[in-house]
Amino acid sequence: ESYDRALDIDGRDPVAWGNKAGNLLELRRFDEAIAAYDRTLSIDPRSAERWIGKGTTLGQAGRHAEAIPCYDEGLRLERANPRGFYNKGNSLVQLQRWDEALACFRETNRLAPGVGIAYYNRGLCELTLERPQEARGHAQAAEREIQHRALRLRSEQRVRRHLHLAQAVVLHATRSAH
Repeated sequence: ESYDRALDIDGRDPVAWGNKAGNLLELRRFDEAIAAYDRTLSIDPRSAERWIGKGTTLGQAGRHAEAIPCYDEGLRLERANPRGFYNKGNSLVQLQRWDEALACFRETNRLAPGVGIAYYNRGLCELTLERPQEARGHAQAAEREIQHRALRLRSEQRVRRHLHLAQAVVLHATRSAH
């Protein structure tokens, strides 16, 4: 509602449109969020965050092939955006483009080494590509980062779930290596 009031005052405010799009995404109202991202990007197409937000929205709506060009544009505008690489990697996984996804998760960890779930996703890609030794190393890195985060956050259920998943990848990779 507050975004609608702000847009009534100035319908060409790209920040208000972007904020509205983000809130609609949180509400899982994907079509409306995409329309709001389209509106903000028509006003100001130079916002990396809004391009990545649109890609994220398309990805969460299951429209991964459409999300990739949005991530690409956002990353062209802001090359050092770990969220853009991470979310693009997730869409590439859904499209079963494993090597490209792996490169995105690798770049995520280069830009933001503490993103444990990106190590985990690297491990899954490596397992899919039948490289269990590499998968095991990434899963162990994920385990370390997730444990570190759990200590920092005095953890929640989501962190425990990610830790369990990383441990499962380590176990699977160890078994595959033998």
